[in-house]
Amino acid sequence: MAAHRGVHGAISATKHPSEPIILIAYDEKQKPVAFKKVAPNTDYYLFNLPKNRNFTIAAFEDKNENSKYDKGEPALIAETSGGNSPSETLNIHLSPKNAIPATLKTNIDEMPDDIGEKNTIAIGTITTLDNPLFDEKHASEGLWTPHQFLSKYGLGVYFLETYDPAKTPILFVYGIKGFPRAWKTFIDKIDHSKFQAWIYFYPTGYSIPSSGKALDIVMSQIQDKFKLKKLFIVAHSMGGLVAKEYIRRAIGKKNDSHIKLLITLATPWGGDKDAEWGTKAPATVPAWNDIVPSSEFIKNTSPKDIGDRIPFYLFFSFKGDRKPFRFNNDNVITLRSALRWNMERRATKVYGFDTAHADILRFPETIETCNEIFKRY
Repeated sequence: MAAHRGVHGAISATKHPSEPIILIAYDEKQKPVAFKKVAPNTDYYLFNLPKNRNFTIAAFEDKNENSKYDKGEPALIAETSGGNSPSETLNIHLSPKNAIPATLKTNIDEMPDDIGEKNTIAIGTITTLDNPLFDEKHASEGLWTPHQFLSKYGLGVYFLETYDPAKTPILFVYGIKGFPRAWKTFIDKIDHSKFQAWIYFYPTGYSIPSSGKALDIVMSQIQDKFKLKKLFIVAHSMGGLVAKEYIRRAIGKKNDSHIKLLITLATPWGGDKDAEWGTKAPATVPAWNDIVPSSEFIKNTSPKDIGDRIPFYLFFSFKGDRKPFRFNNDNVITLRSALRWNMERRATKVYGFDTAHADILRFPETIETCNEIFKRY
């Protein structure tokens, strides 16, 4: 297999893009070798291209969304320098003064699927919970075929309203086989005069460290763009482990000062033994490998991952009746896992709720308690 190098850089424009941006890499013979379609708010791109070769990068704002370049659309043509280094920075600035020559094919609908990514990396894209992307029907796809999910739907952080620096963002992170619309009852009941809801949209079958890394990359760009001073995080189930990974990486870069609160709901801090069945399934789900109690990921999870500065509230649910041979559970995970001793000791406070694992998202006492905590901080 040929060695590759990362060609990456910032995406900017003379006028803020309002439509998707398409980037295409061409070889020396002007043959398309890779393409990406990204959201208007995306300000970063990455191509993995073979080393020791030169490539042409064409980028344009697809203003009429016909998947190809049309005259007058803000664009740029840039050349890589080739070479053997592991990466090259090539910044993209789109301008209507630039044009893409007709000799370059730009219609990505006519290009092979295996060279392209039509997924979106959302960097604060504004939307609503009615977005078809947020349908529950996509949850199974995100669990069983995470790479297909990424290719079709992408990932990222979506804003449910225009960013307002006077309001504190609350980042909601769902768990395995979760979906954004599951947070609707909760989001409807927050004080929208003081808080704004953000959603991390991702395929839950993806490995937990990878999901945490992706969230860190997206949030770093949002932080750079908006200069956040305060961020609250509320995460459900496995989403708490994803949020933990994001915080761990942010702490490692000393980039966590804006994270002011973490609340986890029914998170399996000690893993889930049922995931061992998933590791034996014909289609292996990476997240299951991470969540088995004997995995290196679970064994290495510790309070150090979230530091000692961020207030941390550990919520657990205890209304379990589905697993008669696994006592003390919430219908999905055991209390032993939810109340892993070192994470419980680290918690600012621990709250238990007489509800089931999935229902804790909609349980009135859960939402009321969270709202009290939000106001406190």
